[in-house]
This record gives sequence, C-alpha cells and structure tokens, in this order.
Amino acid sequence: MAPTTRVTPSTSLPSPVTGFASTARPAARTSSSRWASSRSTGRAADLAAALVCVVLAVPAPRTLAATVPAGFQETLVVDGLTAPAALAFSPDGRLFVAEQTTGKLKVVKNGAATTFLDVNAVVPSGTQFDSYFERGLLGVALDPDFATNGFVYLYHTLCNQPPASGTCPAGQAKNRVIRVHAIGDVADGSMPAVIIDDIDSDAGNHNAGWIGFGPVDGKLYVATGDGGEDHTKSQSLASLSGKILRLDASGAVPADNPYAGSATFRGEIWAAGLRNPWRCRFRGDGRLLCADVGQDTWEELDVIFGANNYGWPTTEGPFTLAEYPTFTPPIYAYNHDGTSAAIMGGDFGEATNFPADYAASYFFGDYARGMIRRVVLDATGTAVESSALDFLSGLGGNSVTDVVAGPDGALYYTHIGAGAVRKVSYVATNHAPIAVADAPTKSGDPPLTVAFSSAGTVDEDGDPLAYSWDFGDGSAVSDGKPSPGPGVATVDITVGHRPVPLITDPVDGAEFDAGDALTLAGSATDVEDGPLAASSLTWKVVFHHADHTHPFLDALPGSPQGFATANTGETDPDVWYEVILSAVDSDHMTGTTAVAVVPRTVDLTFETTPPGFGVTLDGEPHLTPFAVTSVVGMLRQIGAPPPAGYTFAGWSDGGAETHVVTAPPTPQTLTAAFAAPPLGLVDPAAARAAAACQRAIGRATAAVVRATLTGLGRCTNAIQRCIQSHRDDPTCLVSARAVCAKALAAAAGTTAKLPRAVAPRCPRSADLMASRGLDYATFATQCDADGTAADDVAGLAACIARRERCLSERLFQLEAPRVGELLALAAVDVPAESCLTNRGGDGAAVAVADAKALGACAATVGSAAAAFASGRVDAATGCAQTVFECAQRKADPAALATCVTRARAACARSPGADDAAAQLRARIDARCGDASLAYATLRSAAGANLDAVAGDCAAEGVADVDSLARFEACLAHQHECLVADLVRTAFPRAPVLLAMVGRTLAPVDCPVGPVPAP
Repeated sequence: MAPTTRVTPSTSLPSPVTGFASTARPAARTSSSRWASSRSTGRAADLAAALVCVVLAVPAPRTLAATVPAGFQETLVVDGLTAPAALAFSPDGRLFVAEQTTGKLKVVKNGAATTFLDVNAVVPSGTQFDSYFERGLLGVALDPDFATNGFVYLYHTLCNQPPASGTCPAGQAKNRVIRVHAIGDVADGSMPAVIIDDIDSDAGNHNAGWIGFGPVDGKLYVATGDGGEDHTKSQSLASLSGKILRLDASGAVPADNPYAGSATFRGEIWAAGLRNPWRCRFRGDGRLLCADVGQDTWEELDVIFGANNYGWPTTEGPFTLAEYPTFTPPIYAYNHDGTSAAIMGGDFGEATNFPADYAASYFFGDYARGMIRRVVLDATGTAVESSALDFLSGLGGNSVTDVVAGPDGALYYTHIGAGAVRKVSYVATNHAPIAVADAPTKSGDPPLTVAFSSAGTVDEDGDPLAYSWDFGDGSAVSDGKPSPGPGVATVDITVGHRPVPLITDPVDGAEFDAGDALTLAGSATDVEDGPLAASSLTWKVVFHHADHTHPFLDALPGSPQGFATANTGETDPDVWYEVILSAVDSDHMTGTTAVAVVPRTVDLTFETTPPGFGVTLDGEPHLTPFAVTSVVGMLRQIGAPPPAGYTFAGWSDGGAETHVVTAPPTPQTLTAAFAAPPLGLVDPAAARAAAACQRAIGRATAAVVRATLTGLGRCTNAIQRCIQSHRDDPTCLVSARAVCAKALAAAAGTTAKLPRAVAPRCPRSADLMASRGLDYATFATQCDADGTAADDVAGLAACIARRERCLSERLFQLEAPRVGELLALAAVDVPAESCLTNRGGDGAAVAVADAKALGACAATVGSAAAAFASGRVDAATGCAQTVFECAQRKADPAALATCVTRARAACARSPGADDAAAQLRARIDARCGDASLAYATLRSAAGANLDAVAGDCAAEGVADVDSLARFEACLAHQHECLVADLVRTAFPRAPVLLAMVGRTLAPVDCPVGPVPAP
C-alpha cells in the first residue's frame, strides 16, 4: 500500500493569497476521487484547487466566463447534476429538474438536490427507459392545481422491446407523457398514468419534449420533433411527429381541437410543420411561443396558433406568404449558415423582476453557441427588433437547454454540460464578488509544495473583501491581514496512482460507415492493484457535431462491449464519435482515456431530366443540379415530386418516386426523370389555333399594360410638375386631375376591348376574359377625393402611385390566365399585395420607369413565347405532313424513295425551331436581363430529334418493300408522337393552350424507335 500524507491547517492565509507551502508527513491512507486530477505519472499526490468562498452576506459567486449586462449578476443555484435538461417551479418555490440521461427528476430546496422520481423504476414490465442519443427524460410540467392535487407530468422516451445489448430496435422507441403524484419531495411510488405514448422517436434525435399548460384554457400542450428520420412526418396530419399537441389533463382530445373527431387525422394535433421545437413558453395572455431548432441555415421563433402549419421540411426561417401562402412564417429567425446553432426556447421578460426595458422581451438560449439572448416583442407577439440583443454569453458549447423565469423574478437556466442550474438576477447594488482560485501544481511526488492564488478575484462594487479557503475536510482558513503576504497551511491529500486504461479497439482515428457495429475492447492496470477486472471498466460514447456534442451512450459496463453508429438522424458529415474508457481501482481512483472514430464520406450529386427541376432530400426541396457530402452508409430519403404538367418517370437507381437510399462508398449521381402526360393525336389546325389564341392574348394583354402604364405615367408626371414647379398654382392640380381622369378612362376603355380582341381567336375563353374588368373609375375617384379633402398635392401623388402599383399587379395577375405564369418564367416577382380595398395601405410606390420595364418584360415574354410555339408547330406539322405523303406512295418504290429523301430533309429542318428558341432567349435577355436564366428548362426541351424519328421509319421502308404496311403503321404512329412531343416539350403552357380550344387528348405510347408491326 502506498503511504498517505495527512496535513492539517495551521495558519491563516493572506488576502489575497499569493501562495503557501504544504509539508507532508506519513499518516493513515485516505482516498477521494473528488480531488483526482486528469492524469498522474509515477507515485503522485493528487490535489484539486481549493475552493475560494467570500465571507459576505450575498449569493454564491458567479462564474468568471459568463458575461451579463450591467446591474445583473449570474450565480450558481445547484450543481452536481447529470445532464439537466428541463425546469419547472412549484407554487411553493421548489425547483424541479429533469436529468435527461439518468431518467431522474430532482427537486431542489435550499441549494440541495434530491431525487423526486427515477423513471427507470416506473416503466412497464418488459420495457426500458431509453436515453440513447437525444432521447431520455426531456420535459417536466406541474399541474395548474399542483398545490391541491400534486400532479407532475413528465415527457420521456421508452423502448418497448429492449434488446439484450445495443440500441432500441427500429420502430420500438416511443416518446410518451406520464403523470405521477407527489407526496412531499418524492413521488408516491405508484405506477404513473399514461397521458399519451405513441410519439415516434425514429433516429434518436429530434424528440422535442417540452410540455406545459395553457394559462387561459388549462389544456396540456406537448411539443414533438420530426423523429430525425422521415422529416415529411411534420407535414402529415396522420402523424404526431413535428407537431404541437393539445390535450386535456387526462389525455383526452378536446372537442375544439382542429382535427377532433377526424377518422383520417390525429385529433391531438394543434399545429404542424415543426422540426424540433425544443422549448416553448406561454405568455400570461395565453400566447404560445416555441423555439424550433433549424437544419441548414435558420433558427426560428414561432407563435403557435391552432391549425397553423409552420412549413418544415418545405422551408425553414423567414419567408413571405407569396412564397408559401399556406404556411405561417416565424416572428424571428437568425441565420447560422456554416456555423453551429441550436435555439432553446425561454421565457418572457414580463415574468421577471428585471427593469421595465426588459418587460417586452422574450429570452431564449442557444445550446451550441453558449448564450442567452432576447428579442423585443410588441403587443401582438411580433418581433420589433431586426436582430436579437445579447444578454448572457460566454457559457461555452453544450450549455443551455432550458430558460425559465423563477418565482423570485430571476431567470434560471440549465447548463447541461456543467451539470448545473444557474440564474441571472437583477441587483442594482452589492453584487456578488467574482471569486477566482488557482493552483497550477495539482500533483507530484511528496514532499509536495502547492502554490494557491486568488489573483483575479474582484468585486464589482469595490467593497473590501474577506477570504476563506475551504479544503473540504470541515476546516477553513481565513485571513485577517490587511495586506498580501505568504502563509502556510496543511491539508488532507491522497497519495497513490490512478489506474491506466487502454483502448485496443477501435484504434484512434479509425474510420466508420454509418450503421457499422463497432466493438469496444480495452483493459486497465493499476500500480497497486495490478491488472483490473473487466467489471472495473465503463465505456461512454459522445457524439460530436461541428463544434458541439450530443449525448449518445452512457455507462456501458465491462469489456468487450459494442455499439452501432447511427445511420439516421444527423445528416451533416461534420461528425465523429469520442469513445471514452474509464477504469476505477480499489481506492476508487479513476483513470480515463479516449479515442476518436471518424466517418468515411462520399459526394452525392442530384440531377433531373429535363434539367433544372426540383427534388427533395430528407424531405427538404432543392433545385437541381446540386451536390451534398454524406457519411457513407447514411440512409437518405430522396423524392421527386413532379412539377405541374409533368409526371414522375423514374430515378436512375430504379427507386420509387420517394424512397430511401444508402450513401454508397463511391461518389454517385442520382437523376430523377420527368415526363409530361402522354398526349394523343393533335390536329395541326387545332395546334395552330391554340398558338393564334396565345398570340392574341399576349398582344391584347400587352396593349392593356402599355396603355395603362403610359396613361398613369402621364398622370404621375402631371402631379410631379405641380409639386416641383407649380406648388402655389391651384389650376395646376385641376389640370393634373384632368390628365389623370383621361388616362384612367383610357385604361378602362382599353381593358374593355380586351375580351373583344381575344374572343375571335379564343372562343373558349371569351367568358373568362369578360370577367376580368377592373373598376379604374373607382380608383380614380378615390384618389381624387383624397386630394380634394385636404387639397394635398403630395397626398394625391402618393395615392396615384399606390394605385398605379395595384393596377399593374392586378393586370399581371388577373387580365389573362398566362400572365402570372409568364412572369414566373421570367423570374419576375409580383408581390401578393391586396389591392381590393379602396383606401388605406402604405405600399411603397413603384417608379413609373420600373413599372414600364416590367410591362415590357411581360409583353416580350408573351409574344416571344408565342412566336416560338408557332415555329415549333409549323416545323413539326410540316415534317409530319411530308411523312404522311410518303405513306400514300407505298405502292411505288421509286416514288417512295424520292419521298423519303424529301421527308428526311423536311424533318431535318424541323429542329430549326431552335432558332426560334434562340430568338426567344435574345428578346427576353434584352427585356428581362438575368430573368432569362429561368428559361433553362424551356431551352433544353426545344430540340426534339425529329430527323431520327422519321429516319427510323424511312429506313424500314427502303430496306424491305414487303414492310410497307409496317412502314405505314410506323409513320402514322410517329405522326401522333411528333405532335405529342411538340406539346410535351415545346413549352410548359402547351397543355393549357390546347385545353382552351377544347381539345380532349387521349394518352398515347411513344417509345423510342419504330413500333412493332400491327
């Protein structure tokens, strides 16, 4: 046995202490892992830095790293916790703390934590509390009537079929909400009531876990994550994943829930479209605010309303209703592209005793960035700050997991990495001092000299400080000297050797593929005990993502052990596993070692045919082409939702429209193919009529746009002249009004002509066009009235400008069915602004020149597209007609050969429609600038190889005269295919145009090459 040195305090220490020596002499052996350092070599005395306590009647000192605003202080509430994740206060001021990985709910009184409940003890027989990855005990809430009924609600993960070793089998991990009954500071020991128990935990992450009661309706609200695997569950109303649920306290579905009583949708759902709403909080008026952890780019705060959809995985972060009219945008979001972030919901400033400037704030944390920030909200809950304001920083990564206002008015938060609960209080005066203790030498061979220092200890108020050093053995040393100086004391220390663990498998830097089963093998030796038994070894696995960590597996005993790397969940390739082996010797001293296991990665590229269409990856939409880097072996869900007018034709890997692929070991390109619905025989005359109708609509619409904008330009110019040059001339305004009235009347007259101009060419759409008239006279009257009421020239000018914008938008959106589509193709964004009311609205004015440019762009797109379509129709029809002529000459081989040569020439010319496409691009480039890039898909589809089609049939006829019947059938079939290809590939609007002329098109199969003989 190694000797132990006992040292007893013998003298007082100075203020501040600059150093002292400890003298050692043999004594009975003692041991304490509390003082163990991270490493020792040879025979060593391990000693931790002593704790400095300041003898003042103030709260415990705050940590040095944390930074708070002036007037605030940050202090420790309780430490020694294991992965504290969620907080709740009882009416009598007790603090309940949920430990994520242990499954224990702690209750804190007077700075000490005791166990209220261990969830492991109350799970059903044959099941197991599950703390794999981000699972565990995740949420706690107290019943609104807790003072009388003692009900405590918990959100935790349960494995319904626990394996003998390893992680819970797929589909067997479920999150659930249970209710237990408190008797004093412990649960009563009975089995809990199950409130809800079928919330999926697919991949181990994205479990959410917040629960809380509405202060107005008294209902229980539950926040769930998307499960980490199939993100599209957030959009499915048949799934509880990625939702806010609303229940009675008993678990029953309230009758006023949006989907209550539905046979198709889950009645528990209150709101949908969330990714991982980790923490939520109710404001006193019942408004619910949730923080939703983002994926690639954005972290967001959402105000939750019943039946609303918040857009995940279609979108995240800010968006406009014009982009996603069925989704609700966040009230605040911040970008984290390229950096780590994980927003944690918090609490409202009105629940604190902070100064009035903070009352309208909402406080939220960020787990990865180690901070608490605040955003200012108005009375409706809308963020009025463009960015949040710093409040508490310097906590380091893996920190904040919950933020709650306490009954004392302070803001409490969990620090999961430090195993502590801390709080921020507003203290105008007498702040707690910042205590600093340091002992650079923490171990060494006896006799050992240790220099302690309190250098850096400060008091923000400048008050005199008294010092006390507590060495953990019940004795303390204090100082009464007024000036610095050396002192000597003796303390209890432990002399001995730590065990030395060794990991033999995996080796440091080993690579893994997602889903690999890794073996953990190791051993340990100790100077005193020799080789240690496997029972003295414990494994821990930590999952590293970017610059923060997630718990993964805790306390795997013995060796060998093993675990499977995750092949679902986090898709970022910037991940690795830290495998930690700990060994404990007979003196309870601990030694640890660790290795890193890193992933193999691969590049995946996504494309479409035709190019430029969108696909989904893990439920998120992307425009092709794009590429991602993935961990080899990860399961990735890919989807190919067909765009309007197209159908899904297939993936290059042969998979279904939406399916799961395993990231391969070598780079791979995955291509989704789309095809327009197959169309039957189209009469060339009908196709020409459709093109003529399109041109008529384009010309008529362009005329309306030009007339309206030209007239309004004159009107605006007249008003501007009054403002700039004739402000004091009352006749100027009268003249300007006359110009405006004439312009508006002319615009109205032009609009009235629109149906008449279109009707001869588009008989099927005359009624539609007749319904699109706009009441310009009403607009003019309203603006004139505005100006007359106050004789306000500037007001009249603003009104006209606002109406000009509205008129333009209504023209583009309503005058013809194609206008909106044309603008979308040209990448021209027309805001979805309501212009139906006669008064009000402060929409920014659009400059006349800009409006004219927009109108010119729209007109150019319409006329150029019409010309392109016409060219394609003429070319394809000419080819087809020539081929049909050849079919009539089948009885005359010589005439047939001549005809085939001519047909080949005619069909070879038909791709000349590409020239029209080039002209289209040039005209649009000139008018719409970069908007022409939106025509990439249109251009790529312009060059159908008609020569090859005709050549296939012609070659058969030349090679074998006896195949003339087959040649005729081939020609007839190819005629259908030629025109169908025209409709499919010329431009996306062709099916709409054909429908306008009343064509009913039967599907036809058009394979590549000749068809079999009839």
